[in-house]
Amino acid sequence: MTRRDVSVVGVKSHRSERPIALVGDEVALLRQQRGAQSATRLAAAEWEDSGLVFTDGHGRPIHQYRLRRTFKRLLEDAGLPVVNLYSPRRTMASIMHALGVPPKVIASRMGLADTQVLFRHYIKEFDGQDRKAAESMAAALRAARPESRG
Repeated sequence: MTRRDVSVVGVKSHRSERPIALVGDEVALLRQQRGAQSATRLAAAEWEDSGLVFTDGHGRPIHQYRLRRTFKRLLEDAGLPVVNLYSPRRTMASIMHALGVPPKVIASRMGLADTQVLFRHYIKEFDGQDRKAAESMAAALRAARPESRG
């Protein structure tokens, strides 16, 4: 399927096509979107069945400029800083890292080849993480210190 600005092709590599775990809320939101799309499809005079979950009003991929504009408007309406579409991906990686999710798992969920790419381009340390690391190390050293003899 092609459009002037969009070409939908296969995945970049065999690693790109992978299963990822979803929780119930995520599945429910995707089903809700699919239901809304079905209603749009019935109302549309023309429909291209692209197989995509998120489409324009005619079943085609969403135009990138329209997507960016809509994303920006949603952020502004919510009173959030305006960022690009890749920022939530970086934020997700950083939050998962801060929560202690193993880097290999984060990289795998994101479709990254290795953790080097994850740390080079996606992980941002949050304020306080360095302090927490220092405190954790100090606590471990204190716990491992032999009892003082007196």
